[in-house]
Amino acid sequence: MKKILSFLIVIIIVRALSATPVRIALIRGGYISYYGDWNTIADSSINRLSVLLENVDNIDVILFPEFAFAGIDGGYTDSRPQVYFSYSPDSGFIPHPWDETSHWDSLVAKRLDTLRTMAAENNLYIWASTCCERIDGRPYSYNSLPIITPQGKITRIRRKTWYSTHEDTRDTTVHLDTLLTHSGKHIAVMTTICYENGCIPYLLEPMDPPAPLWFLPHGTWLYDMEYTTAATQRWIFYEELPGLSYFTESNLWGLVSDGWVRHDAIQISCDIFRASWGALNIANSGRINVAWEPLAWITIKDEYVVIDCDVPAVEDEPVAMKSNRPPPSDEPQIITASPKISTGPVFIFGAKNDSVSILDSSDNKIASIPADDGNAIWDGKIDARKVEPGIYYFYDGFYKCSIRIIQ
Repeated sequence: MKKILSFLIVIIIVRALSATPVRIALIRGGYISYYGDWNTIADSSINRLSVLLENVDNIDVILFPEFAFAGIDGGYTDSRPQVYFSYSPDSGFIPHPWDETSHWDSLVAKRLDTLRTMAAENNLYIWASTCCERIDGRPYSYNSLPIITPQGKITRIRRKTWYSTHEDTRDTTVHLDTLLTHSGKHIAVMTTICYENGCIPYLLEPMDPPAPLWFLPHGTWLYDMEYTTAATQRWIFYEELPGLSYFTESNLWGLVSDGWVRHDAIQISCDIFRASWGALNIANSGRINVAWEPLAWITIKDEYVVIDCDVPAVEDEPVAMKSNRPPPSDEPQIITASPKISTGPVFIFGAKNDSVSILDSSDNKIASIPADDGNAIWDGKIDARKVEPGIYYFYDGFYKCSIRIIQ
């Protein structure tokens, strides 16, 4: 028994020496229903933040749940208050009411601006998940997460990705953020908003080393399942293919297996519709909400949750990206390619023949590649030359699937 205790103490000491303390505060959900008053949700969110700041010091970052500032999944809707952002190098992004005559648009813009002041006064970061953002020339809204620094600047706007639909305005905002903690070291953070858990690895290639800290603001109002972190790990997305194949995120490529986040990442989640929350070591499957010491110590209040955890710093643990995409644990029933937006290579699974035809956007065959046991890799080149950006199809004689090549 003494040997076991000694061994555990050594592990704890090693962990402490190789990690940086980070204090994360979550604004707890449960203060609105899906059919609640979205016009005043920003006031309720600010009130909870005020209670937190009156009682807790030395916070590095605050995470709001999805929709806390009247965000909504993008669409042709005016059902919630809308804002837009101007930008200058000195001031960062500045929120404005989309309709200056709308009291509610003005209120949300004002509350987002209040967050900038509160971040600067308290020397902390704020993940303001999420607001309903409009952009000139676009007929629909974006479900957007302004990221605010301790200098009181919105330095970037993280726009939620839509299922399997690609758009540069949204998807190019997907990358890691870096926090400068009170300890003086930097922490890399990956953020997925609700069902992006399944969308991002399916659509995109990781562009950074995997993150040790994973934020997951969400709203799981629609699904008959436990309202916990596990809920958004079971979102299902559908292939746009004949025959309709489908996979859960845990059975296809995922944020962990593809190298978006580390295998030992700490995941922090919060739900706007319930007061549940999560802090757990990642296995990419639904787990009971347990904090494993010495990873995290937790304080729970009605309005907020405070998590003190140890996270590997950027300066201490540089991590090389994985060079290969692993096959899914369950083989697709029909031909599937991933990632859907790629600079190359593209990984193909589930082919029914020993070769796969590559077609251009006009459905003309431009090349053929061998498939071994249903699997193939295309490097994005024809005759050793990189192809032009655009849509390409893979055809195994039975079904087709498509990807987009980008620069």
